[in-house]
Amino acid sequence: DSIKFLANKHGFAFFFAPLPRGKRIGGAGILVRNETFARLNKTTFRSHYSGGACTLSFTMNDMTLKVASVYAPADGKERSAFFESISSMIDSSTILSGDFNCVDDTTLDT
Repeated sequence: DSIKFLANKHGFAFFFAPLPRGKRIGGAGILVRNETFARLNKTTFRSHYSGGACTLSFTMNDMTLKVASVYAPADGKERSAFFESISSMIDSSTILSGDFNCVDDTTLDT
């Protein structure tokens, strides 16, 4: 709730995927400026059961868009299962951002 309060105080609508009971780290969220949010129609927020992904679908100027945010697990096996489990939330028109916890070259990740 304090994050939502701070977002609102600074002029943002805040959408956050709730974490499962007992989980204290991680999570994905989307911030939208209040003046922008006021111009959106047909908003739909959806969150993944892990708390690691969320989407905000909306219509603006007769265009339907979807924005997604992810916070993927650092563990490779968990990450692979996570991406498989969120695949139904993402489609070809989704704008996707987040922390994917993927490294192209592990020798450069120091």
